[in-house]
Amino acid sequence: MRSYLSTHAGHLLTPTSTSTCTFCPLSTGTEFLSTLNIVPSTRFSSLYILLGYTVSNLFLSYLFIFCPPQIPSFVIKGYRKLKGEKEEQTGGGKKGAEETAEEMWRLECEGTRLAGRVEINGQGNLGHDAFA
Repeated sequence: MRSYLSTHAGHLLTPTSTSTCTFCPLSTGTEFLSTLNIVPSTRFSSLYILLGYTVSNLFLSYLFIFCPPQIPSFVIKGYRKLKGEKEEQTGGGKKGAEETAEEMWRLECEGTRLAGRVEINGQGNLGHDAFA
């Protein structure tokens, strides 16, 4: 066995064993990495590439989660046309959150909003509905 070990790289895992031969063809980690075309001289450049990849993925994930891109209206119209949906004829499209909030506030101030209120005896007296 000594003659084989002197000519081949590797080592015996259990040198005292007489029944089984447990031979590892690699004696160092560098030999294993060389099978993957990784050499120790390029380890820091590889580390910087990995670090750059990780940082860019974190940045893009943050960007797309907290600042999602707006879809242009012509893309939405084209998608609806492909699906066969008709376009809205209202001209203004859907109201935004601010416009809806302003309208609800105006109606609340005028007392004409009935959501959350009950008309008593049909006389126009408004009372608060605790279950609404």
